[in-house]
Amino acid sequence: YYLSGSLRYVFSRNPFLVMCSGIDFHLIHTVILFIFHRVLLRRRFYWWSHARMDRMGRLGIILRKMFYRAASGVLVYNKEGYKKMMQLGLKRENIQVISNAINIEDYGYLNPELQVENRKNKTFRILFSGRINRERYLEVLIHAMNHLKTEYGLTITCTIIGEGDIENLRKQSLELGLSEYIEFPG
Repeated sequence: YYLSGSLRYVFSRNPFLVMCSGIDFHLIHTVILFIFHRVLLRRRFYWWSHARMDRMGRLGIILRKMFYRAASGVLVYNKEGYKKMMQLGLKRENIQVISNAINIEDYGYLNPELQVENRKNKTFRILFSGRINRERYLEVLIHAMNHLKTEYGLTITCTIIGEGDIENLRKQSLELGLSEYIEFPG
């Protein structure tokens, strides 16, 4: 799988650094980009990875280890990913946990086996940033917050950042009794 025009695009911009999703040898353009940008040009290159090493065999792990260790750094989604990168021999200063993921197993409230560390309280925080319009379905988000609060007793706060039709969302949050949990800074 090759993203046509990706290398030409990156090199025409001459970036200070490049970041790609975790090493996947099916995505040939990221491998080529890494070799040119990091190995040949000696510029900064970061991987943004789930740090999952299952189902890739010994050769896959060895190759990933080489690519991750040669990079400027790796961003991982959780502390488990941090531990896996440490096991591959990466330096602590080259690994950054960003605490952001789309995997169900990364969220403590969905996975009771995970320990919630460094949390001051049990509040789940949602951040939306973007244009506020009907196509974003933010009214669905507000209804979901109400459902989780009333049915499961979860404390959820939400910050909605952006321009657009804020008044209808404010009205909806007020009607559902969520106005103290939703902030619209603009």
